[in-house]
Formats: sequence, structure tokens, C-alpha cells
Amino acid sequence: MKTFLFALLLAAPAALHAATPEATALQIAHDLGEGREEAVAARFNAQMAAAVSLSQVKELMRSVHAKCGALTSVELLAKAHPLALMMHFAKGPAQRLELLLDDEGRIAGLFIKPATDPDTVVSKTAHDNDETKARLRPPFRGTWTALNADRSSSNPHYAIASQRFAVDWLIIDEQGSTHRGDGKSLSDYFAYGQQALAAADGTVVTVVDGIPENTSVGEEDQYFVPGNIVVLDLGNGEFATYCHLIPGSMVVKKGDRVKAGAPLARIGNSGSTTEPHLHFQLADSPRMATSHGLPAKFHDVIADGKKTGLSWPITGTKLTGADATP
Repeated sequence: MKTFLFALLLAAPAALHAATPEATALQIAHDLGEGREEAVAARFNAQMAAAVSLSQVKELMRSVHAKCGALTSVELLAKAHPLALMMHFAKGPAQRLELLLDDEGRIAGLFIKPATDPDTVVSKTAHDNDETKARLRPPFRGTWTALNADRSSSNPHYAIASQRFAVDWLIIDEQGSTHRGDGKSLSDYFAYGQQALAAADGTVVTVVDGIPENTSVGEEDQYFVPGNIVVLDLGNGEFATYCHLIPGSMVVKKGDRVKAGAPLARIGNSGSTTEPHLHFQLADSPRMATSHGLPAKFHDVIADGKKTGLSWPITGTKLTGADATP
């Protein structure tokens, strides 16, 4: 799952259709970085012009320039979908710009976030040696497999401060599949509809519901990236966040006290997902955009078939509650 400072859904006028996607992306980056927010706003379709104001775009870029200074150069990083560019500034840090363009060359999404060297993040994060204070149990029933959990720059979570120790949890069968049949329906996926459980005693501090689910596997909501979420305050400055939940499946509300193992909602396919799964993380704040991720170690579990008192999952770890049969 990706995070970003700001996101817009835009549409370019017909005159842009003759330009290549790469040329369009470079022009947008220069317009944003060189103070031509009006040129970006001119690309809005009627719906977005009603929803996103020019002042919002200007405020976004004011905050970027306040931290980074003047734009010095723009670099095209990837021609894949989405297009990725690096915007370099006089004072830094550089900003990563991602653009989604439709078949007609119109902008379907625009994301700006700090572009941080993963290796620098790996060596400088202050929370690497923190010990989990809450006594965590797995946030699910049965045996699940960890994905995107390695503590290295190969893990897309690891370079993002708020998601550094996040794990994407899936159910994988003996044949190595996450689904039955052809996997075209959400209900084919073993994780879909499973209960997300409280990993420890806590208080519900955030519930986001009503984000439409991606009905097609592989479809990603780049605007509401986390999808529907529940956040628990576990005390001692630790907050557990559950992402990609099924809309309308929440059985808790803000202010509820819950015990470890209590159902919170059902795991689904809302937000930026490649398939139904549970994104679970600990952080020092309930706000994903400004928090710092914290290590999440689980007590009294079965890890890869062996009972252990404490487990910090890495990619491929199969985790089961110790009171269950692996």
C-alpha cells in the first residue's frame, strides 16, 4: 500500500491527446514545480473542478516549496502505469510524483510524496530497535502468510515511515495459491470475508467506512489508498491499524473498548490492493499520513509450524495463534 501527501483526480483537455504520456507527465511536473498551478487546474474536468480548487493545488505546492525550495530538475523514472517522476529541489528533499493517465492521455490520478532513498531510511530510522509494548496476538484466526514484511529496501513498506513495519497478510494453500478456482471473484480468495481481530486490548479511535470496494481483482483505488480502516489505541503510544476492510462490515465504533481477539470488521478489497488481504501495522499515531511505524512482535504463536514465545514475521512466515492447530 502506498501513502502520499496529496491526491487529485484530474482530466486533461483534448489538446493534450497529441502529446506522448511521458511528455505530458514532464509538463505537469514542471507546471507544478515552477508555480504554474493554474495550468494544472486548467486540466480539471467539470467534476474535479467542482471538487478540487485551485487554492488547494497552490496550498499543496506552497508546503512543498517551503520545505524544499525551488524546483531544479525533473527526472522520468518509470514509463509503467502509473508514470513515476522525481522532482528535485534546491533544498531537498526530492519529491516523487506519480501520474495515472488514461488511454486518451487524461490524468486519472496525481500523487506527490517525499522521495526518500530506501537505504538511507534503513540506516537512520529511530524505531528499529523498539520493543513492542502490547502483548500482541495475530489479528486473524487460523494460519496466514506474511507478505511485504522483510526489513530491507526490497519491501515497499519499509521505505515509508508510517508503514515501515507493516505486513500484508494472506491465506495461502498448500499449492501456493491465495484463491480457489480462477480467482476472478472476490469470494474466490481465502482471505476475503475473514474477520479482522483485535491484536490486543484497546480502544477504537478511528473507523473509516463507506469506501466502495474494488469489485474486480487487480483494480486499485488510488484515491482512497487504505480503503476502509479501523485503528485501535493499544496504550503506551502504540496504535494498530487495519486496512482494506469490507464496507459496512464494521462491528465496532469510535470509543468502543475491545478485548484481544474481538472481531472488528471483515477483510476485503477496498483501497489500493492487488487482491483481498489484510494490511496490519503498528505506529506511534492513529494518523497514517504523519505517523512512524513501530515493530509488531507477536506472543505465543506458531511460526512456520513451530511454537514460539515471540515472533517478528518476515516475508513468507506462516503465523498461527498458539491456541490453534497449525
